[in-house]
This record gives sequence, structure tokens and C-alpha cells, in this order.
Amino acid sequence: VVSSSEPCPGGLGLPLPCPRVSPSPCEDRRRAVPVQGVPEAEGQDGHCPPWRRRVVYRTEYRQAVRTDYRRRYQCCQGYYESRDSCVPHCSQECVHGRCVAPELCQCEPGWRGPSCSSECDERSWGPDCGQRCQCHHGAPCDPLTGLCSCPPGFTDPLCRQPCPPGTYGQGCHLSCPCHHQAPCNASTGCVCLPGWAGLYCNESCPPGYFGPGCLQSCLCLHGGVCDGTTGHCHCPPGWHGPDCSKPCPAGSWGPSCNRSCDCAHGAPCDPQSGTCHCPPGWQGPRCLQPCLVSPAGCAGAAGTGAWCHHPALTVPTLQNGTFGAGCGERCACAHADGCDPVTGECHCLPGWTGKGDTRPWGGPHCAPQPWLSSLTVPAGPQCEQGCPHGSWGRGCLMSCSCRNGASCSPQDGSCTCTPGFRGPTCQRREWPPPPKISRPDP
Repeated sequence: VVSSSEPCPGGLGLPLPCPRVSPSPCEDRRRAVPVQGVPEAEGQDGHCPPWRRRVVYRTEYRQAVRTDYRRRYQCCQGYYESRDSCVPHCSQECVHGRCVAPELCQCEPGWRGPSCSSECDERSWGPDCGQRCQCHHGAPCDPLTGLCSCPPGFTDPLCRQPCPPGTYGQGCHLSCPCHHQAPCNASTGCVCLPGWAGLYCNESCPPGYFGPGCLQSCLCLHGGVCDGTTGHCHCPPGWHGPDCSKPCPAGSWGPSCNRSCDCAHGAPCDPQSGTCHCPPGWQGPRCLQPCLVSPAGCAGAAGTGAWCHHPALTVPTLQNGTFGAGCGERCACAHADGCDPVTGECHCLPGWTGKGDTRPWGGPHCAPQPWLSSLTVPAGPQCEQGCPHGSWGRGCLMSCSCRNGASCSPQDGSCTCTPGFRGPTCQRREWPPPPKISRPDP
């Protein structure tokens, strides 16, 4: 094939051949025997001369060479030969199309660009992406056919209509039988209200989670329970705060500390049960009862510190009463009319003084008594010492005013005069009466 730089006259894209004939000798179409030895020769005009023939009655076989003429083509500029035809040439491969003219690609539907390598965008379709999509709600269309691919929640050819009630999803083919009044979203299905989860919102939130779909977590301390709807912690008795981490403030108790203590005399209460913790000197559910004092039935044993029984009491009691927190301790007084309900200090009778000790109840000869497990008993009674010489009264705080060696009563301070003195303080000397003079009878 001989290439030619001359363009074909038919215009670009027409595979018209440009023939060029090469000289060749005349072709024998039949083999004949020359007459009288005259050789074959071409005519002057280049055509084979007519044959001179004679009839020879013999058969002769010879081998001859036949030369055929054929047209030879050369392709125009921008084309190349392929299988006896001229094919247009494109320097860039037509990825999704074919080369229809030199440097010209014809793209398949849905593709565009010089090399047909760029796909149509979502809003165009067809050959060279020349058609515009008519889809609504942002739906893309098929780059070949232009059909809309509706997003979940919409239907009809152009995606204009939402799904009918009770259906959702791609093509509105799914149903949503939602529970607990949950609405149905045409795109995603059931939209669970706070506190519920599951495909149809029929599952309550597990512990520690709350909110729509139970997707949020909450941390409640000290055994608090998380509300599946709001996420608020329901605190156990004795605790409060957003996460139940704070103990109840003074004067409150119960779940989330929502109740007030009902205790007298400033007594605090248990933050979980509300039980009053009575201050020293008080007892009872609300600390309204003072500690026990010596009952009347024990009056005869006053000053002895002995046990006695009283018809109004169900357990034995010390005649001197009780004191301390919850009145759990017993007064230990020898010569007193009770003790302080808070400190247990004995109220010594006039003329007596002295401090004593206490010990827990029990001993080697005592049978255990559950009701006395928190009590104490006298170990060394108070008020067992008389007032020192020269003092008297309660607490031995008064000074005796007796004179002339008189003794002072430690109870009331009265003086007992020595012989020869008299008066409240024995201040006057008592003179003996004058001797009686007897006169003789006349």
C-alpha cells in the first residue's frame, strides 16, 4: 500500500480510493501456438495484437503465468487501512463509544466528553448527556433511559408523591405497624418516642439507656434507676442529685431526699429510713420523751442504786433513771435525786459529792438480757462522799458558819453546839445559873 498525502475529493470521512495503475505486460487469457515461429509481441498502441490462429488437431498442455490487474487504494488523511477498508483514527480511545470520524468519538448514552470517559451527572441523561432529568426531591435519573430512581419515601414516575400512610421505604413497599403511638416516617419507618426502641417501637429501654430509640446512656449511682423517657435518675432512699451521688442533706430523707425529718430537739434522722437519732437526754420515735427518771415505786430504795420494779414499766430499771444518746445509759448515783439526762452527772443530794464510774452491763453471775445489751450499770456510784468538814449543801458549796467548835450539818448547815454554847451559830456562851441560896426558916 502506498500512502498518499493528497486528500480524497469526496470530503472528510468518505473512504474513496485513489487508484494508481502500475504497468504490466499483456495477459494471456488463452495459450496459443505461434505460427511459423513468429513470436508474440505487443502492438504499437500497447494492446495485444490479434492472434493468428490455425487449427491444429493435437492436444498440448503447458504451464502459463497469468498476470491480474487490481486496484490499489490509499486511505485519506485521518484514516488508516484495516481489512481492505479505511477506518477513522482517534488519538484518544473512545472509552464508552466509537470513533466515527478522525478525532471524533460518538458516545454511548449516559457518557460524554472527548473520549466518552465522563458519566452523565444525576440531572442529565441520553446521548452526550443532552437530556435533563425531570425528577423531584433530588432523585437521580438513569443515564440511559432517564427513568427516576426515587429516594425512600417517594413514588410515581417523577418522585412527586410521598408514600401512602402506613408504608415507607424504597418504592413504598414496606409497612410500619408502629407501637406506642410512634409516627411512621415515609423514608425510615417507625420513629420511636423516648423510652422505646425496636423496628416497631415495641421494646422498652434496657437499664442505663433512655431517649428516642434508647440511644442515650445514663449513669445512676448507688442503685439509682434511670428513667427511660427523660434520663433522670430515680435515686434510692438517702441519695439525691442528677446521678444520685450526693447524700441527703440534714433534715431530709427518703427516695431522692424528698421527705423531711420529723424529729424534735434538733435530732437528725436516718437518710434512708427517716429514723430519728435522738440527742442525749431524749428518746422515742420523735425524741419527744425525756430519759427515764427514778419511778415512784423505787422511792423507798432511793440512794441505794439498786434495781427495782414498777408496774408502769415492762423491764426493770435503775431507780436513778437514764441518760445519754437514746437514753441508753443508766445513772449511777448513791445519794442523789437523779442525773443529768445528757451527761449523766448525778444531782447529788445536799451533803454529798464525788464522781463515780460506769461499766457495761453484765458479769460472771449475770444471765444475758437482750434488752440490756446497750446499757451500762454503775461501777462506782457518784455522790457517795460526804461534804468536807466546813461545807454543806448541794454540791457542798456552802461554808459552815458554826463557831466555838460546833459541828455543821452537811445537809442543811445547821450547827450542833458544843456544851456551853448556844445560838444559831453557837456564838453565845451559855453561863451556868447562879447557885440558889437557901435562907433559914424564920
